[in-house]
Amino acid sequence: MSRPTPARYLQDLGLTLFGRYGAKAFEALIYMAAMRTLAAETIGVVFVASASSAVAYRAIDLGLFPVMARSSARGELDRATFGFLLAKRTVLLVAIALAFLTYSLVVGSGDAWMVSAFFATNALPLAHELPRAVLLGHERFGALARLNVGMKAVEAAVACSGFLLGYGLVAWLAGRVLAHALYFLLASKLARAELVDAAEGGEKPLRRGLGLARRGIVFWMTRLLDTASARAGTFLVASTLGLSATTQLGLAGKFQAGAIAILGTMTQVAYPKLARDRSRALSLAHIGRLVVLGVAVGIALYVAAPYAVRIVAGRWDPAIAQVVRTVTPVLSLVAISRPLEVWLEAKDQEKRVLAVAAMSAAISISATFVLVRSMGIVGAGVARIVQAAAETVMTSAMVLVVVRRSPKPT
Repeated sequence: MSRPTPARYLQDLGLTLFGRYGAKAFEALIYMAAMRTLAAETIGVVFVASASSAVAYRAIDLGLFPVMARSSARGELDRATFGFLLAKRTVLLVAIALAFLTYSLVVGSGDAWMVSAFFATNALPLAHELPRAVLLGHERFGALARLNVGMKAVEAAVACSGFLLGYGLVAWLAGRVLAHALYFLLASKLARAELVDAAEGGEKPLRRGLGLARRGIVFWMTRLLDTASARAGTFLVASTLGLSATTQLGLAGKFQAGAIAILGTMTQVAYPKLARDRSRALSLAHIGRLVVLGVAVGIALYVAAPYAVRIVAGRWDPAIAQVVRTVTPVLSLVAISRPLEVWLEAKDQEKRVLAVAAMSAAISISATFVLVRSMGIVGAGVARIVQAAAETVMTSAMVLVVVRRSPKPT
């Protein structure tokens, strides 16, 4: 493992940003083409499928990604255990996907079939999540960047070509399947190359795999709560305001996620080092830089929102721009809460993160339920601000508790 230096950190950060935003550029290209060739109600099908599958598939992931990334960083993961976990997850995801596809054929409705088909393809990212965790733990940021950009490039090429030829969502579906299948094969090969064989006479892969799964339960519960609370807005808007409003909220969420990814990347790059060296601290200066960056990104997003929406949607859409502008304060709050959560997880304090997630989910769902009905689509954005503020306060309190209870250096 390379020695951590500021220059290496900046290099890894640059690679990770390239991977994320290169992929998002191709994703934006897909949405730009879709908004110009498909009806808003048609695109809403994709967002509904994504919201449904995010909750359903997250319920079976067992929190393995952060546990495997942490174990890989500490040199505790071997090839046999990785292969066992990857095979079991792949079989389970295939079974669930086939069940939903069978259901769609029985129902026979056009929308139901397409929702189920996209639901099934959304299982693929969870299949290649495990090799991604290994690559992250071994700090293979360059490989991850190339895989991320390459995957979205393939999806965009197939989907956009299909849009132009009139194949609509079928082309998007085909591009997504091909891209994620290639990602899975390549990432799995690279991950195996990073791992070593298990020691002779050691624990069986089943026992080691179950041990990782037990440690991942807390992460799983945290991610499930985060996902459920995040998707609550989608379902409430869909049921209250319709699929067109769901598309507006979904696109606004894409802009917000793109901005938050800048902040998350800075902390993700440090995660393997934090996990490997349990005494390593996350400095206040680091968090301060993230806050400054969050404010700057929020201001930039607020100013550019109408123009960014115009580029993606192909038309001026004040409703989407208003939602994007409403959620800009979230960026500054996430700049504080997210690095603190990552620090707690790297230091084996994930139960405290779970407690914050539970309280945050309750606040988010309650605020969304009330505000969407009183303020419309903008209410969903305001609910996100309320949730982010509460999460920041609670996470900060948890970190203070851990620091005060930590043994003082002698």
